[in-house]
Amino acid sequence: MATTLLKGAFKKVFKILKLEKKVISWIQEKVIKHQTYGQTNSFNYNGHPVYYMSPGEFLHAADEIFEREIYKINFNNPEPVIIDCGANIGMSVVYFKKIAPNARIIAYEPDTVNFKFLDINTAHLSKVKNVQAALWINNENLEFEDVSAQGSKIASSTILSDKKIKIVAGVRLKDVLESEQHIDLLKVDIEGAEYEVIKDCKDALQNIDNIFLEYHGTFSDQFKLIELLQIVNNAGFNYHITAATETFKHPFILDKKDAYYDQQLNIFCTKK
Repeated sequence: MATTLLKGAFKKVFKILKLEKKVISWIQEKVIKHQTYGQTNSFNYNGHPVYYMSPGEFLHAADEIFEREIYKINFNNPEPVIIDCGANIGMSVVYFKKIAPNARIIAYEPDTVNFKFLDINTAHLSKVKNVQAALWINNENLEFEDVSAQGSKIASSTILSDKKIKIVAGVRLKDVLESEQHIDLLKVDIEGAEYEVIKDCKDALQNIDNIFLEYHGTFSDQFKLIELLQIVNNAGFNYHITAATETFKHPFILDKKDAYYDQQLNIFCTKK
């Protein structure tokens, strides 16, 4: 009993003093926070540099992907196939290759600057194919809000004048899924287009073992979330939902923070 209490006390002390092993130390985090946005910086992860130009977005992604390991998964296949839709600067790809070195990954990212960093950050990795394209319901050119950040997305019908609009290639995800015999993990983080895309793919989800969806929605569009969950359930998946972003400090009061979406959710889907 005394030994157990001592172990618990030591753990608390180490946590308070921030001496527990972290991917990004307290000092490194402080340094990164004070880096200048728009300048290329790097952080060494798993023996290789990860380059970025947005310190805040890097720290947010590093906390999710490298620190908390939200994509941690045990693959049954020694050479898993991963489709990464919305790979951003490649941090998810780098993580997947760390936990599954023999994985074959197809990574899609339409944003010009993000794709440049995706290519650089994954250049040392084998069996990775990067495609500069947006996942969509058709193979067609799309208007795209190219803002060099995590929020880059297919342009809405109302285009704001301060947004940088570019024409990018659109790739139908359903065609990609049907071209593969088996997919171990499908990751979909495409900033609001997930409803249309997954709805279009509902008859092509059977050959997938695991799906990650980041859902972006408003209360007026809540039917989309309900339909998405019904689609993955009908395709034979269980799902677990966590908050991707704390939009409201007090959800009953709905004291919304400065965010476009009412809901940003991480949906983890595993075969029943």
